[in-house]
Amino acid sequence: MNMKKTIVVLTLFATLAFFTQTVYAATGDSAELDPTNPAPEDIITFTITPLDPDNVTEVYIELQECNGNTGVCYGFLNESAVPNGEVYTLEIDLQHQDATYITYTIVTNGENGWNENEAVELQLSKENNGNNGSSGTSDGDEDFDPLMYFVGAILAVVIIGAILIIYVLRH
Repeated sequence: MNMKKTIVVLTLFATLAFFTQTVYAATGDSAELDPTNPAPEDIITFTITPLDPDNVTEVYIELQECNGNTGVCYGFLNESAVPNGEVYTLEIDLQHQDATYITYTIVTNGENGWNENEAVELQLSKENNGNNGSSGTSDGDEDFDPLMYFVGAILAVVIIGAILIIYVLRH
């Protein structure tokens, strides 16, 4: 293989590897909710996993309940989570029966300063089942694990790389 083809292939691999790292770095901190599909007036337990737990000293959840039918959003909560090993936990009691969705943001503080993650909007289930935080049903609308995006990007790089190598070797 001549030098020109080698440089083209290496440049393509370097470019794809750069974009893969960008996708992984943009995933941010994550939260698991219990119940996963809360209803109005449920108690939600947030379990927050910081992307870099060794450098995080504080975790907060900013949460707002909203009614999508009327366009009204209620008071803004800013609650501190309690550390528990490498995760942080927090219970929030939803207050508004007519809320149709919540918006929450994970905010961390640590060695690298304050970091505010992208806001997450979560539709609330239609009815409160009266068990205060145990609706437990899932409609499949949970966010995908950021690791899945990373694995998908790696697979794309490998497949495209294999196609390019076969192409270059045949020409």
